[in-house]
Amino acid sequence: MKIESSGDKFVITDFNDIEAYKLACKIEKDGIYFYKKLKENSDDKGIKEMFDFLIAEENKHLKFFEDCLYELRESEEDRDEDNDLLEGFNYGIFDFAKDIKELEKIVNTPKKALKLGELAEQRSIKFYRACQDQVSGRRVKDELENIIGEEIKHQNHFRKALTGS
Repeated sequence: MKIESSGDKFVITDFNDIEAYKLACKIEKDGIYFYKKLKENSDDKGIKEMFDFLIAEENKHLKFFEDCLYELRESEEDRDEDNDLLEGFNYGIFDFAKDIKELEKIVNTPKKALKLGELAEQRSIKFYRACQDQVSGRRVKDELENIIGEEIKHQNHFRKALTGS
């Protein structure tokens, strides 16, 4: 698999359904970690509750993708099952800072936390759409479409919180 980020667009080539699920699992794990860090850096009770909701949502997505990966591995060989290169892979969604300490410096107001959350959701949507264009299985395409819908809802939560409506 090869992934390139060009501006606000992702280009993915040499990609298969198993890799799509593996990458989706990594994205959801990273999202959980990201939202936990944003929550830790917020003093606003309402924002903390929103991050709790999003953490729970990302956990649901993670479970869903792990189950899909397990099912697919039952019927297809996973050549890289033991040597998973995706664990250290940077796919460009949560790369706001070089390390988490820098993120804590960037997120010094509730508004900045909300803006970063919205941006992460926007990038996730674009990334999942790029994945969707590359996978072959109809089921995988449909499942990614469902997750994209969830991510759009999450992005809307951030937009509402930012506008106060």
